[in-house]
Amino acid sequence: MCMPPKKIERVRIDLRFPKELMKEVDDYAEENFLKRTQAIFELVRKGLKK
Repeated sequence: MCMPPKKIERVRIDLRFPKELMKEVDDYAEENFLKRTQAIFELVRKGLKK
């Protein structure tokens, strides 16, 4: 029997990004076929690994 995936608890936050930074995020998202939120998650994770 297969177990359902574990649900990840999420927290809602509101952020204000500088326009140029948001453009870079949107460009990254488009280049990597991601939605904006997915791109932000990925970029944060990459930044935290450094």
